[in-house]
Amino acid sequence: MATPKFTLYKHVKLDYGWRYCKAAWHTNGKVKPNIVLVKGIEETHREGAYYLSHNNAWIPVGDDALNASKERLKRLNTAEYHRLHGTTDPSQEKALQPVGITLQMATDAYLEGIAGRVASRNRRKGTLQLAKTTLKKFSAHAKVEYLSEIKVAHLDNYAAWCITTGRTHSPQTGRNEFLRVNQFLKSCGIVLTKRDGDKLVPVGMKDAPKVPQRTGVITNSSEELEKFFAACVGFKQSLAFQIFQRAGLREMELATLRPEDNNVSEREMKRVVFNRKNSLFVGNPRGGRTAAILASPTSTCRKHDVDPQLYLTRLLANLSQVRKSELPNWLPDRWKQLLAARLSSWHPHFA
Repeated sequence: MATPKFTLYKHVKLDYGWRYCKAAWHTNGKVKPNIVLVKGIEETHREGAYYLSHNNAWIPVGDDALNASKERLKRLNTAEYHRLHGTTDPSQEKALQPVGITLQMATDAYLEGIAGRVASRNRRKGTLQLAKTTLKKFSAHAKVEYLSEIKVAHLDNYAAWCITTGRTHSPQTGRNEFLRVNQFLKSCGIVLTKRDGDKLVPVGMKDAPKVPQRTGVITNSSEELEKFFAACVGFKQSLAFQIFQRAGLREMELATLRPEDNNVSEREMKRVVFNRKNSLFVGNPRGGRTAAILASPTSTCRKHDVDPQLYLTRLLANLSQVRKSELPNWLPDRWKQLLAARLSSWHPHFA
């Protein structure tokens, strides 16, 4: 019977997430507090807690290096005693059984690692929220306490449950959830395996729920084609073909088709150019920015036959009292309609 091994690790936060690193020892056999080996180099890490690695499981032994070392020595002595005598003390059997890291502890460490990458702008904020939602649902569905208890069946059942209870009942949802949980387990050192013939192979993307490929083709009748090409007068044929292929023929697309010229915007730009020639300068860059901002509402006022001076005078006088929800009513076209309605209520002559 081989001597049991209890290797002391510390769960620390590195640049790429939380990892289990071996504790560093002095030459006299005493542990170095808060010092771990990272790729063979000693580093100081005060965060995290100590764990004993035994039989592919993690046994928590606290966050104090001295107490963790004593607990390791105690377990080694107990295991060696029973190995030599060929017996197992019932009172010590439970203590020798690896407890392992809990699913909640692994989830918290995994999410904290993602949060660190989000803070360093290596991940988007949505990634963190998505991971939180996925792991919360998986924990509630799997109903296991320790990582070592998770099996392939838990992953398959969770993916099937996501498809059944999802809003769209899409296999893509189950596939995405399957891959996210499997990625989480791999980051925790848990590699799920399945039997392929006479050997065990790790579970990967091929084992996720399959997503059927769409093979349907959208066709259009001759009448729809005639309507489409009639609306495309003035377009280049290649551009019209691309729009037809990508968007399909829909009433909404046909209603928004426009000729390829931009005469309206070009005519408005001429006013800006003429004003630049007349004024010669705007004083400073800030004045140029102000002139560009004012050019937009004044052009809109001219388009809707609104006096720009009257509109801007009323706008600036009332802007400090306008609520955010009422801002659309102060666009030139809406303001003209409201002004006309207000004047007609005062006197029939304005109706």
